[in-house]
Amino acid sequence: SSNILISRIHHLQEFYANISAQIDSYCDKLVSYNRLYQNQENNEPYSVMILSYRIKLQNIRLFMLRANEKIVRMQQKLNSLRGQLPKGHVYVENGPFQYRCVYKGGVRYRNFPSNAAQILKEKPLVEFDDVVQIIQRVFITAEASVFLHMQGVGWLVENKNGIRCFERIERLPDQNNGVVKKL
Repeated sequence: SSNILISRIHHLQEFYANISAQIDSYCDKLVSYNRLYQNQENNEPYSVMILSYRIKLQNIRLFMLRANEKIVRMQQKLNSLRGQLPKGHVYVENGPFQYRCVYKGGVRYRNFPSNAAQILKEKPLVEFDDVVQIIQRVFITAEASVFLHMQGVGWLVENKNGIRCFERIERLPDQNNGVVKKL
């Protein structure tokens, strides 16, 4: 059941990225038509065209908001499923996995997989949009969080108290042996 939710989340993220590219395309067309509109004496046909692109843009934005709401609901449902697992159990999944930091303030490493673990301030901060290679995903039912192990560096938290810190991504062609890098 959680694999199905994760699959649906990845599908929606891909769809969301596709819609975002379409919005960029419409914005480029809108700007070019607006320039033509400003340079023409008979502006009526161009104003209709610009209006139709603005309506399409609004519809796409509404659709993206709905898709984002679905992603959030699925993440909440996945978190509730994790909460139903028996306490005191640990689930380990071996990688490698690629994760992107989606928390605006960045995330610091911990010395072991626990919310109570000491934060390693001497290690570099994983900044927003950085990508890391993870060797293990560990779910500790008592913690209700997923911890990501980066060999030789420390542990990161995937989500904490419903706040997403990392999202799993497809493998990048340029593997950098787990070193944090910008996309």
